[in-house]
Amino acid sequence: MAAGPDRLPDATHIGSVLLRAAGPEQLRAFYEDTLGVPSGLMRFERADEVAPRHSTGLYHTAIRFPTREALASALRRAMHSTARMGGASDHGVSEALYMSDMEGNGVELYWDRPREVWPHEPDGRLSMYTIPLDVPGLLELPEVEP
Repeated sequence: MAAGPDRLPDATHIGSVLLRAAGPEQLRAFYEDTLGVPSGLMRFERADEVAPRHSTGLYHTAIRFPTREALASALRRAMHSTARMGGASDHGVSEALYMSDMEGNGVELYWDRPREVWPHEPDGRLSMYTIPLDVPGLLELPEVEP
């Protein structure tokens, strides 16, 4: 699809995300081994001082999974880690899990539903919403490798 006033070019992407942390190797293991984030997508750097929790900066890192099964598998792994769960929402177009890593960084794990099933208003406008996610239903899905 061509770029327009409300759409970025399809080739637009994020190269990588840099997190400055007191324990960069622990964070790397959490994101890559526990959550299944591909190596190199996130970079980690040691920081002697970490920004205060309520300072300006990154709100959270959003990590998109290719399938609902992959999201469920990441959730199961996160449940057995030091991650602190913060919420789970169904937005109509996506399902999202919200948590904090061991250094308090916000993390969103989500998958997008296929565009052909996204909810729309009668006039054709996209209809997003926020309702509780069916976490038990998500956890019933089969395990997939990260």
